[in-house]
Formats: sequence, structure tokens, C-alpha cells
Amino acid sequence: MISCTSFAFAQKFVKKITLKQKIEKSSLVIEGRVVAKQSFWDDHNKLIYTANTVEVYSVFKGEVAKTVEVITVGGTVGLTALMTSNAVKLNKGDVGVFTLKNSTVNSKEKGVLTHSKFDLYSGQQGFYKYDLNKDLVVTSFGKKKGIKSDFYEEIRQYTQAKVIKVKAISSRNEVSKGNIAKSALVLGIESFSPTTAMGGVKMEITITGTDFGDEKGKVGFANANDGGATFVDALDTQVVSWTNTQVVVEVPSGAGTGKIRITNADGSGVVESANILTISYSEVNVNYAPETTPETPEVAYQVRHADIDGDGGYTWEMFTDFFNDSDFPGAKAAYERAFNNWVCETGVNWSISDSPTTVDEVAFESKDGGDPVNVIRFDNGSLSDETLGTCFYWFKGCSIANTISWYVAELDIVFNSEDILWNLGPDPTSGGAFDFESVALHELGHGHMLAHVIDPNNSMHYANTPNADKRVIESNNSNAAKGVQDRSTGSSVCGVPAMSDASCPLSVPEEEFANNISIYPNPTNGVFYIKNRSLINIDRIAIFDITGKLVLDQDFSTSSDITINLEGYAKGMYFIDLLSDENVITSKLLLD
Repeated sequence: MISCTSFAFAQKFVKKITLKQKIEKSSLVIEGRVVAKQSFWDDHNKLIYTANTVEVYSVFKGEVAKTVEVITVGGTVGLTALMTSNAVKLNKGDVGVFTLKNSTVNSKEKGVLTHSKFDLYSGQQGFYKYDLNKDLVVTSFGKKKGIKSDFYEEIRQYTQAKVIKVKAISSRNEVSKGNIAKSALVLGIESFSPTTAMGGVKMEITITGTDFGDEKGKVGFANANDGGATFVDALDTQVVSWTNTQVVVEVPSGAGTGKIRITNADGSGVVESANILTISYSEVNVNYAPETTPETPEVAYQVRHADIDGDGGYTWEMFTDFFNDSDFPGAKAAYERAFNNWVCETGVNWSISDSPTTVDEVAFESKDGGDPVNVIRFDNGSLSDETLGTCFYWFKGCSIANTISWYVAELDIVFNSEDILWNLGPDPTSGGAFDFESVALHELGHGHMLAHVIDPNNSMHYANTPNADKRVIESNNSNAAKGVQDRSTGSSVCGVPAMSDASCPLSVPEEEFANNISIYPNPTNGVFYIKNRSLINIDRIAIFDITGKLVLDQDFSTSSDITINLEGYAKGMYFIDLLSDENVITSKLLLD
């Protein structure tokens, strides 16, 4: 019997749904290739979707079709764009297996949705992408060797049905071609410089090697959205120069720490670097083709915040249930801790309204001149089963003097309320729960225009584990967010005033507590001291290692100085939560 444990899994900000579950719940399971993409407004003009036209190769379950439309959230229509932190993004040319359910999305636009339309069942987990050159099946949870030899058989085990071939070009043919090409490879990567870079900030790296070819091919980077299981290619416009022995390329948004891949122009040669490129952080970009002709290549644009609310930035509004803290008591305070963490760290001008909103949906309210509503809410079933939280970010663009600029027009954050075990804090997370404050900090990082990275110790890492608390903004993320903030406060954009820096919203007792605590010596060999110059008691201390594991949890209830001994613990970075009756502050400690 073939088990889905044949995949190597990594816990993400999503829950894992098995292949068996997906096949059972899907109305259509196909193998195919994405051959076209078109973004559109839904029939209520609230959300932008993308119709991904898929040419069908094989049908494993459901009605036979030659072509279907797979609908994904997000896209660009004119100079308005929608992106989400956890949505699937399919690329033209992607090949694999799609587990699908009937879609209810409609559009009033002509020429859109001309084929049967479907959504991916279980969101990003619903697409099993093929790496044809390596004969691999790749998902957001891992990869599996053997498209024909193993994966087909596993699907048949669950469908109990014969595979229906729709088109002669199947994954078997493609894998065969890929293996032939692989055996004939002569190109090679010798080195690249620098070896540490940032994504989405127009930073260039130079790759040297042999037999790249004289015609421009593709440069791939480890995909930060799946931990490097797949590659994300730089846009053609990000390839600065290409010769037979040297390629200069901008590191794209979405690149993560991992190997670099070069694919020559005709696809007959593919090679990966022996060494690893480290990506410290990555910014969110808007990819947009400045002209409307199909031949116009996309360009990656950096984005900025602006003064949307007339008070220097953005006002967020909690939906009534979230505001009243009635569904998950403690969620409101956990969210506010993460929220204030970002505001105090970078000066981003975010505030939370003193009154709730009755808006209980994600939509672009300012599309037709309305006032934006940056809503914070639980999903009430609207998110896919496996998603813990999602940030929706809306962008508006303009073209002035042949220069295109983009800014954040609205933001929404939605948390899953269905069958999720949340730790609402501020106590450490245990019992297999997910830490609400950590997820909020992560999603607000996306709202600050930070993309995923591949670093298990980073709050913007694409994955997280239960029982882990990531409530600290690391220095790389702070630097990245401050870079966005500097750009946002520098000048107006598209006629919208620049954002202004915000003051830290901590209350006087919180500020007093935070400003009057010192930890020394730091670094330490084991014994260190916590000096409390405030009049506020430290009631409890919790210490976590770099993975988020709780290593010490002790009650004190004292305003006196405290001595802690970590002798015998592993060397490295630790995070210390100091809890008073109403406040929590977090500090870093290096044990050497």
C-alpha cells in the first residue's frame, strides 16, 4: 500500500490536507499544463481573480474535458492589483496534477471564463507541480520522486479508476524528454557574486560559468513560498545581461535561500549551482506589463505605503465579533501586541479604530471612489480549510511622465475560525496549538510589504510549527521594513501624500516597563541578570530557544533584580519574554 507519507513534509502556516482527502473531496482531478492567464473582476466588482487556462492531458476523476479554467485569487486589471500572502500563483507553462472543485466565481467581462471553471481544492495544496527534469512531484509540503512510477499509482489507489488520456502529450513523454536533455547537459555554473542578497529590491548578482548559450534563457531561485521545493524564475526584464559565460540578474521577489538554476534558451540544458545563495529578506513587488499587447514583458515594481486615511497612513477596523473579542477571547489583545510591535519597530503609520466595523468581507471598497476599509476579521468559513491567516493587499498604480508607480491602497487580514487550535497568549504555546500572535506578526509583516524567506528561525519564514512562538521582529525584517518605510515617507505617489512616521502606541506603563528593564551581561556564558528599574512587578519569565521551543518558564512576582542561570544549555540565540500583570516585552539573549 502506498502512503502519502512518501512525501517529505514541512509544517507551514497552513494545515496539511492529504492527497487521499483531496481526491475524495474533489469533483475533478486532472493532469495538465497552464497555457494562458487572464485576470478579471468578479461580477460584484469586489475581488480580482485570475483565470488560468489549463490544457488537459489526463483525467483521473470526473468528467472528461480538453480545457478547463482554474480560478485563483489575485491578479492585475489595468492599474489595480490584488495579492494575498497565501494564495496560489500558477505560472504559464506549469505542468502537474490539479485537484479541483466547482467554482462559484463569475464575471461580467466578455471573453472571460469561456471554459468550465474550478477552484483548487485546499488552496495551494491542490496543485502537484512536476519538475520534469528531475522526474519529481512537488507540493508546498515536499517532493516525491517518480511521476509515472509512483505518483500515478498513488492517485489510482485513491480513485480506483482508470486514467483517461485526453492528449497524447503526457507527463511520461515530457519526463522522458527532460531526462534525455539532462543526460546531454554541458553547461555549468562556476561561481556567483555576491553570495548574500535581498530579493525584490533590484539587487544584482553575477553568475559565471560555461555554455549558457548566447540567447537569453531563464534564471531560477529557490522559491521562498515552498521552502525551495521549486524554483521561481526572474522575469525576462530582470535579466540584465546574458552571454555564454556570464549572466547578470536582479534577484526577484519570492526568492529564498538556496541554489541558483540556469536554464538555456531552448530548455535543453538545466544546471543548478553547487553553492547556496543566502537571501536575507525579500520585498513584495507588483509585476506588471506596461503595455497591453501580449508580447509586452512584465516588469517588477517596488511598492510603498501612503497617507490613505488623511492622518498619515492607514486606519484598520476590527469587525464587530473581533472587536468585542467574543469568538476567541484574547485574540484582540494578541493581535494588538503584534500590531504595536511593528509600529514601534518601524514607525509605520498604522492605527486601529476605536469602534468596530460592520464590514465582514474582503473587498476593494475604494474601487469606485468609496472609503477604504482595512478590515481585521475571522473568516467564518471563507478561507480554505488549511489556511491559518491571510493578508490581502490592494495596490493602485499610475503612469506619470512615462514612469509607473504603485502604492498600497487597502489592506485586509483574515484569520481562520474553523477547527483551529489557537494559543491566544501571552503564555507560551503548547498542546499542539498555533500561536495567534505569531501568525498575526507574520501576516502584518506581509502588510508591511515583506515577502517570505527560507529561514526556520525567522518570523517571515514560509513555514511554522505548532507549539512555537515567533513574536520577535528580527533585525533583517526590521531593516527590510524600515527600507519600505523610508521609501513611503520620502515623497507623494500618484498624487497621494506620503506616509508620515507614527509614534509608538504603547501606554505609559508599558513604555515605563520596557524602558526600565535591562539584561546583562549579553552575550553571557550562562548566568545573567535582569535589572528592573520600574515600579512594575515581573510576574513571570519565559525563555525560548531559536526554534521557538520553551526552555524555561518561571513565576516571580517581584520588582527586584532577578538572576537566571542557563549553564548547560546549548549555545545560540534565546528569546526572553518578561510578563507583568498587563504587559509583555521580549528581549534577545546570546548564550556563548
